Amino acid sequence: MTAPDVPDDEPLTQYGHEGDDPSFRNATRSYETDVSLIRGQLSARAAASLVRRQGERYQLTDQDRVRHSTAGRLRSAGFVVRATPTRRIPGHVSVELQNPEDVWDDSLRRRFDDCFDE
Repeated sequence: MTAPDVPDDEPLTQYGHEGDDPSFRNATRSYETDVSLIRGQLSARAAASLVRRQGERYQLTDQDRVRHSTAGRLRSAGFVVRATPTRRIPGHVSVELQNPEDVWDDSLRRRFDDCFDE
């Protein structure tokens, strides 16, 4: 078995926005196969500047949120965690279900949420 490209002890950040429902995505959208995270324990400002596509020009609001986990916690809960860098977000990480045929039901959403410190 090969070593994971994202070590188990790697801190991961998920960006969210209060006012969205839910504030943090805990499942894929209908056209996606993964939920996006960012490598590192980022602040709300750092994560928002990447996700909001405005870089340092982005004005942080009191609705911007982050939560943190590790790759190992997500894997222990049964999720697949892999590095999927993009040009805009070199630290992009994808979280997927082990079986692509499975659906992100309420049970999986709770299991995903339970992996995070908020």
